[in-house]
Amino acid sequence: MRGGSLTAALGLWQLFTTLDISLWLRFAWFPSAAYVVREFAERGGTGRLLVGPAYAAKATTAVAAWRFPTPPLPEPGGSAP
Repeated sequence: MRGGSLTAALGLWQLFTTLDISLWLRFAWFPSAAYVVREFAERGGTGRLLVGPAYAAKATTAVAAWRFPTPPLPEPGGSAP
């Protein structure tokens, strides 16, 4: 299901950018899916592309840990409630 959804989304992206379709977005302004995949492969895959999401994940984890602290663990040998 997920693979099919991803494939459909990439296919529509490629189609809309190739045909310069303007719906709620002007797809003529965006690179095609094929171009993005080709550039991603030429630049060696990850690299700088994943730095932003990695920082975002770290910041989100830090905020969640601060906002929703873990309750203390029970003492060893203590009875469970």
